[in-house]
Order: sequence, then structure tokens, then C-alpha cells
Amino acid sequence: MQSDTTRTVLVIEVGGTNLRAARFDLMDHALSDRVHAASPNIFGDGGRRDARVTLFRSLRAIGDDALRGGTPDVVAVAFPGPLAPGGVALAAPTVLGRGVALPVRRECEALWPDASVFVLNDMTAAGYRYAHRGLRDFCIVTVGSGVGHKVFADGEPLLGRGGRGGEIGHLRVDWHPDAPVCDCGGRGHVGSIASGRGVVRAARVAAVHDPAGFGASALAAASPDPSRIDSRALAEAFGTDDTWTHALVASSVRPLGQALAAIHLAVGVERFVLVGGFAFALGEPYRSMLADAADASSWELGFGWDEAVTFGLQDDDQGMIGAGLFAARQLGVAAARTLDNGTTIT
Repeated sequence: MQSDTTRTVLVIEVGGTNLRAARFDLMDHALSDRVHAASPNIFGDGGRRDARVTLFRSLRAIGDDALRGGTPDVVAVAFPGPLAPGGVALAAPTVLGRGVALPVRRECEALWPDASVFVLNDMTAAGYRYAHRGLRDFCIVTVGSGVGHKVFADGEPLLGRGGRGGEIGHLRVDWHPDAPVCDCGGRGHVGSIASGRGVVRAARVAAVHDPAGFGASALAAASPDPSRIDSRALAEAFGTDDTWTHALVASSVRPLGQALAAIHLAVGVERFVLVGGFAFALGEPYRSMLADAADASSWELGFGWDEAVTFGLQDDDQGMIGAGLFAARQLGVAAARTLDNGTTIT
């Protein structure tokens, strides 16, 4: 297939907290003219209809900003939710809350009627970035507004025909009737406990129930009002080795460690690439906690969890670069596997 590598490619990643967009170069796979904005969602905007309408208006606006008013030839969108054939999101909990089908590709085609539009799951997109760098068999895991994953085998994502899979954040692990409510509306899901939003909610509850412990913690120094605890304050306190905050995070990370152990035991994957704003903000102690939690959830076969769970590239480009690489492949652009800085690898 012949292709024109001079086409203007717009890549967008939709997140529960942020929208990101950039121009993607089909030749060197580099991003330029990056822009970001707060993600409009049901949690901040007060209603699903408003959030949905605002979301697509925001996609157009951020796309215009990235291209400085120019018109894209290609648009590639990394979207947070399982995508059925045809680019329909079966759900988008971190953005729209409880289950709702959303025709993402159709809406984007209406925004950019003269462009070729590609839509894929955000974790699938992120995984393509690492497959392009040479990883073949691995699981990419994100801990941010929500929790998600995708298993790759021989460089390709493992998905059901209906687009389902890679949603370990919605595995129920807490069956108590008062278990935390997930963004999707279910209770006791991994994401409701182990996501950035989940840990912040847990910190607010714990601060009220343990006022003495909270009051003596670094988290109280960073955010004296429990109702105003946010992920920034939590990460700041966690970074001081504060005992109260570390115990809270360790408790929250256990269900995710259990989920990773289940993935390993089910399919044998031995490499876990950890990404996501919350995980990055907490850093190495968090990665170590997660590896320990996975180790404690599995039997002993000589598998080294501390070596298996590694951080990915710590930037905001995961989904955008992956979406661009996917678009390049769909367009028939022959590409050597390269590092993101342009260095070719074999």
C-alpha cells in the first residue's frame, strides 16, 4: 500500500482527568505542538448529557489548538473504555460514569469529516508504544483516574471479538455491601480501591475515622481538611515516608497486586509495564509495594515479581504515541521499530 508520510496527523488521548493532543509525524513518530486541558466528565460537570456534549466540543477545541487551526488528514483517538467494532465505546466510566454506549468514531468523524479517523482503547494504544520498542509478550497496567490493563502476545493485544478485555479495574474483589463504589456504578471493584480516585476517597474516609492518626500524619500537614485531600497532597505525604499514608496506600494496592497475580497465573505473562499519573506520582516505593502485593497473592515458583513489575516511560505521551503508531500501520506506512527519540532498534 502506498502512503503519504507528509499527511497531517492529529493524535488525542482522552483521560478521566486530562485531555491531551499533539501533531504526530509519520516519518519519525515524534510528537509536536502538545496541548492539554482538563477532561470534562460527569464527576465535575454534574450530568452525563452535559459531559458527553462538552467532551466532543473539547476534543475539537484541543485538536484545533494542537494544529493551530489547521485541518488534519488523519485523526487517531485513544479512548478510555472497551471499544466494540466500529469504534463504539461500550462504557467510559472515568469520564461518563455508569455504563453508556458512545459512538466515539462516528462523533469524531462528524468533527473532522475530511479526515481518516481511527479510534482505539487507550491501553491498547499505550501497549503499541512498547510493542514498537521491541517488547513482545507483556502486560501494560495503568493506575491513574482508573485502573486498566492490556495483555500483549507477540506484540499484539489480546481482545475478544467484541472488543472486551483489558478491564481488570472492574473485577470485583470486595463483596461487602458497603464496599467502595466504582465510577462504573459497581461496588468493590479493583479500580474503586486501587485507582488514584479510589485511594483519595479512602484517605478522606480514613481521616474521619482515625482523626488522631490522621492529625499526626504528613497528609494532615499537606491537607488539614479531610474533605479536601487530593492526589497531589497524598503523593506529597507519601513521598515523605509518612507511616499513616504508606499504610493507607499499601492497603489500597493489595487488590491490584492480586489482579496482576491472577493475570500472571492465568496466561503466564512475565513482564508488567506500569504507567499512569498516580503511579508515577508515588514513584518507586509504590512500584515496590505493588510487586510485593502481587508476590503475596501468588504461589512460589521462583518468579521474581520485583523484576517483573517495572515502570514504563514516565511521560504523558503513552496513548498519543501509540495511537499515532496504530494510525501509521493502518495507513500502510512501513516503519522500522524505533525508540521514541528516533534511534532504530533490531
